[in-house]
Amino acid sequence: MERQRYKTLIIEAFAVHPIVAILGPRQCGKTTLARQYAATL
Repeated sequence: MERQRYKTLIIEAFAVHPIVAILGPRQCGKTTLARQYAATL
């Protein structure tokens, strides 16, 4: 999975919008991705 690509998309989305939704099927890594992003703050 190209997780770095998704991290970049989240960073770009937060630059424009104050709220960003991470959507996807269960068990696809949404929470993990959100936690990894939060750890960079």
